Amino acid sequence: MKKSYIAFLALVLVVVASSLTIYFSNKNRESMEFEKFYLDEVETNLTHLSHSFASFEIDGEKLNSLIENKSNFALSIYEPSCITSSNFDGVLSEFRGVYNIDFYRVAFSDLKETDLGETIKYYPSFAVLKDGELIDYLQADKDEDSEYYKNVEGFKKWLDQYIFIAEKNKEEVKSSQSKETQTSSKGSGAEETSQSKEEIKDVSDKIVIEGITYNKNKINLYLFWREGCVYCHQEKAYLETLKKEYGNLFQINEFEISKSSKNMKILEYFSGKMGDNVTGVPYTIIGNKSFTGFADSYKEEFIKTIKEQHKDSYDVYFSN
Repeated sequence: MKKSYIAFLALVLVVVASSLTIYFSNKNRESMEFEKFYLDEVETNLTHLSHSFASFEIDGEKLNSLIENKSNFALSIYEPSCITSSNFDGVLSEFRGVYNIDFYRVAFSDLKETDLGETIKYYPSFAVLKDGELIDYLQADKDEDSEYYKNVEGFKKWLDQYIFIAEKNKEEVKSSQSKETQTSSKGSGAEETSQSKEEIKDVSDKIVIEGITYNKNKINLYLFWREGCVYCHQEKAYLETLKKEYGNLFQINEFEISKSSKNMKILEYFSGKMGDNVTGVPYTIIGNKSFTGFADSYKEEFIKTIKEQHKDSYDVYFSN
């Protein structure tokens, strides 16, 4: 009996000691102040995207080179046709108008082929690297990082933990604003819109899509999404739960647009028929209704539309 008591007491002491070790380790990590550093100068022979971004477009090969050379640099990760990326680009543009910082910019599709691809799973993001090592990055799927995406103040609060940030003087701000005004007629999405108009011409005739059928008792839901898009994955997960209760009322048809030019043309064709100017995904069509982006407020609207329209529904593909 005495031996059992001693063994139990020893086990309790081990558990308590382990818990205290973890607790104080976390407290020390939270209170630890990171040693800030200066970014290296960017390589000016790269394509300068715009004065407002003051960022330099690189591909996966160049990114790996910066890592291998143990560079100190900041990196914006974006993806075209993503509303959240576009909004965050606006924050970065405004931030660059006030503070002296040059950073690289890489498309998420290129990032996947680099050393960072296994770590950074969603876009948009912003990464800080010192001596080629990833120090920290914004996680689009984490609620605790959401404040850093919203405005200049929030972004500076995060970035200021790691690098020295110098505020521009008044003359630099005026010069930056002047250059931005000169390019404002084009805008950050102007080139993308122009390309879309040209591509839309190619889909003026009806597109043929294999594997889609019309059921007068089951409405077709069309979802256009992109790999790495946080809101796209959130909607896909929600639709899977929706199928459990309403799967007899609707059919999901998915189109991933980053790897298929045909799916991109289907998106343009369908959105054109719906009278929408789509600037990003997720984009969803249910009957005669369409939704850009995804939010909790959409959930009840999805259910309502499916229940109300599942019989003899309008279909953007089959209806004239």
